[in-house]
Amino acid sequence: MDRTANSENSGDDKILPCPKRTKVMTMKDGFATVHRQKKQPATKPDQKLGEALLVHWVGTSLRPSKVIEDEGFVRYTEWLNQLRTTFKLPSRNKLKQHSANY
Repeated sequence: MDRTANSENSGDDKILPCPKRTKVMTMKDGFATVHRQKKQPATKPDQKLGEALLVHWVGTSLRPSKVIEDEGFVRYTEWLNQLRTTFKLPSRNKLKQHSANY
C-alpha cells in the first residue's frame, strides 16, 4: 500500500517527503579552500605581534619550537588565515569530544 501525504489515511499515517539534504562541509573540504583566496600580507606591526604571541605560547607551554613546522599546525594556521570571519576556539571538552573520532 502506498502511503503518501495525499493518501486517504488518517493524519497519523501520513508519510511526508524527506527534506533535501545539504552538503556537510568536512575538514578536508575546509582545508581545500585554504589556497583559493589571495590576501594582503600582514603589516609589519601585525607580523611582529603575531610572532611574539606565538613565541610566548611556545615558550610558556613548554612546547618544542618545531611545533610550528608540524603539518597539522601549518594547515590549521593557513585555514585560519583564509577566514573572513572571526573563529572562536572550542572549549577543551569540545576538543576532547572531536578528538575521540581520530
